[in-house]
Amino acid sequence: KNDPAISSVQWLADSRTIAFLGAPAGQLPQIYTVDVTTRKVTTRTNSPTGVATQSPTGLQAFQIAANGSVIIYQRRAVLDTSGYAAKRAHGFVYPQRAWLSDMIAGDWVEGMTWYLLNYPKGYRIARGNMDEPLELPDSASGLKDCDVRPDFGPSIAPNGDALIIVCSPVVRPVVWNNYHDTRYPTFADEFGDGRMLVRLDPSGEHRPIIDAPLPDEAVYVWSRDGKSLVIGNALLPLAGADSARRSTQRMLAEVDVRTGAITVIAPRDSLVVQSWNARSGLVSAAVAFDRWTVAADPRRQFFKKSSRGWQPVPAAAALALEGPSFRLDQGADTPPRLVVVTPRTHQSRVIFDPNPELASRRFGRTEVFHWTTKSGRGFAGGLYLPPNLVPGQRYPLVIQTHGYDSTRFFPDGVFTTDEAAQPLANAGIVVLQAQAQVSGPRMLAVMETPDEAPAMQDAYEGAIDALVRRGLIDRTRVGLQGFSRTCFYTLYFLTHSSYPLAAATIADGVDYGYLQHLVWGPFGRSSTTINGGQPWGPTQATYLEHASGFRLDRVTAPLRVTAIQPFSLLEEWEPYAGLRLLGKPTEMIYIPDGAHVLVKPWERMTSQQGVVDWWRFWLEGYEDPDTTKVDQYARWRQLRAQRDSTARSGSSSFR
Repeated sequence: KNDPAISSVQWLADSRTIAFLGAPAGQLPQIYTVDVTTRKVTTRTNSPTGVATQSPTGLQAFQIAANGSVIIYQRRAVLDTSGYAAKRAHGFVYPQRAWLSDMIAGDWVEGMTWYLLNYPKGYRIARGNMDEPLELPDSASGLKDCDVRPDFGPSIAPNGDALIIVCSPVVRPVVWNNYHDTRYPTFADEFGDGRMLVRLDPSGEHRPIIDAPLPDEAVYVWSRDGKSLVIGNALLPLAGADSARRSTQRMLAEVDVRTGAITVIAPRDSLVVQSWNARSGLVSAAVAFDRWTVAADPRRQFFKKSSRGWQPVPAAAALALEGPSFRLDQGADTPPRLVVVTPRTHQSRVIFDPNPELASRRFGRTEVFHWTTKSGRGFAGGLYLPPNLVPGQRYPLVIQTHGYDSTRFFPDGVFTTDEAAQPLANAGIVVLQAQAQVSGPRMLAVMETPDEAPAMQDAYEGAIDALVRRGLIDRTRVGLQGFSRTCFYTLYFLTHSSYPLAAATIADGVDYGYLQHLVWGPFGRSSTTINGGQPWGPTQATYLEHASGFRLDRVTAPLRVTAIQPFSLLEEWEPYAGLRLLGKPTEMIYIPDGAHVLVKPWERMTSQQGVVDWWRFWLEGYEDPDTTKVDQYARWRQLRAQRDSTARSGSSSFR
């Protein structure tokens, strides 16, 4: 399987029970609990189709009350094939929102089969011996688009007697127009009527918890008794003596979920609530703009409720009350280990190393690398250097384009598909994991516009220039690797940049080209916004200039293409087939049962060892003497001859 046997592991409040999603071999995934003292395992769901392994928010696949009494989950979806026999016998009208790959595969449904199966609609609630659909408010109640959203905080009260859901009002309150938070109008313009937190009781009754719009940055935690929340980065109702301040300021506040009473704890934003310690009563909040920007070891502020109300607590006193804490210690050069931290001295001690064998492995040195582009944007990336780096020697470079995180141990890259940073560094190739923006005009402003790909081209060209100036890389031996969305950037670079590439790879991604525009149908709107309009009519010239598929004649680097699952074959077909028709060196690897982010060892070996061999062949002229790879290198030598022949003659043929 591509799904793990055990996932979504969660402690319950008794500190001896663990809940998890289990998928034993040959069985449907269900939710289980295990007592870590007695090791007794209890099956908590018996879904006839199994429990869905993914949530729409990408968090835990299910939620469970802290006392274990209530579970919210989704059933795995199944396709309704009852009408297939008649459709096969008589024919049928092509569903307007169907995906071409599904039709070819025999999944004759409206929508995308993969999405329908992996992101089912509707929730179920299991408590005691009951397992039934979770009824959410509809438009008749004055609310719409209600959903369970654990990304803001735990949806189930600790004792299981209430739920928090997120809904939009059917009619946006007029008073909301009086909020002037500089971040909120953008949110309102994008999401229309806005959203709010709503309490849902077991009886089905519901009421808004805060009569104010919910910012994307808001985060809450429950009190131990489930009677109140502490919520950070919250907009509060425009009532009371401080209404003027509330109209422009997000705050940290306690909210009584039964009465709606609000107590301001700190009238400031950028406090991401992390915990409300049941033993000490301390509320801990990380100092960060939102939950996505909380550092691995954040600066924190502490608060505690007393007879005089909520009071700030100095960090030293708070840490003494908290006692020793556990944390995952890792970094770009440090494999993850579990450590215990003494609060007063901040000293840490390793108590568990899950990968002791890594101590005997050789790793290239990593560093944070900064560069500035011609357009004035500043970027940071992770630079992986060969272990025996020789000063003054210029090395080949591979740019891995799909993300960077300096706080995590990523010997391959942020993802596994086609990424292999440390193996390449050990082979004498410099690797740049790109990138995080740190200054200059915001990249978000150009996303989904014709300026997106040129901005990314500028970022990669800037990195190459900076590394050349440093005397570290050979400009003639640069490789560019695209995955998922960054396949688009890689192909754009190949067809628009004057900077030479020695080789390139793309895997299971988008190019926003003509074929994908046709295949995606109504889902392909991004193709028009990114390429400046439709490929027909008055915007055709702009489309042809931007779309990489119409400029493949400009490609000079050999390209390795990886397709994963049948739909990916259609996604990747235009650049692969186009380059073959032009007589340019390319090959496609097909992994029919893989996941987007590859999981199975053999599939990862095909992808990751395959690109290590690919980069070493084109950037270093190296061939692995492994006799099982004879055919691989015979193919690549033919591609090299094809490249050299095309460069000399400019001829094209289909081979």
